[in-house]
Amino acid sequence: MRRIVVFARVAALAFGSLCATSVLAADAENRFAIKGAGIAKCSAFVQAFDSRSNDAYIFAGWITGYITALNQNTPKTFDFAPWQSTDVLMILLRDLCGRNPDQQVYRVAGGLVQIMARDRIETLSEPVQMENGEHKVTQLKEVVRRMQERLKEEGVYKGTADGSYGAGTRKALETYQTQQKLPVTGVADPQTLMRLMYPEKPAKPR
Repeated sequence: MRRIVVFARVAALAFGSLCATSVLAADAENRFAIKGAGIAKCSAFVQAFDSRSNDAYIFAGWITGYITALNQNTPKTFDFAPWQSTDVLMILLRDLCGRNPDQQVYRVAGGLVQIMARDRIETLSEPVQMENGEHKVTQLKEVVRRMQERLKEEGVYKGTADGSYGAGTRKALETYQTQQKLPVTGVADPQTLMRLMYPEKPAKPR
């Protein structure tokens, strides 16, 4: 998996906020059954992730299933993670679990969902193909529109935030990537979106 910068906003998530995760359904005492890899401790996830063992794939399947269940059961929600790939989700979860090794994975995943709430989209939008030489990605139009708004805030995009990909958006991305010392792809790759959507300074290495 390609390493992506994890920002201070993620790193600073405290144990208290992790425990504050709401549930959509539970029994009268607010209890519910935890299935699969989510019951494991974060220390087990960190070991699997860092060693790239087969168990890492089990955790990857669990986190994507967790997001899918949230998408299905949360009102007015199409996707909690509209641009976060499985690799990105795993890297974010690794960072949080590394700071909360004794917590169960499902609790930390709940904290991760709180962080990603700002990225949630309510309805499906059409896919937008972004291509610049050898660099090719596909993002939802709503994701591209939000990206353009952020690029405008950064002062590198002067066009309309309409979710379309053209020369203006490509040049704005290239300018931003150059400023941020990121690989210059001219497309909305995960590393660029991570830096753009979570603009806080990177956390110091542990």
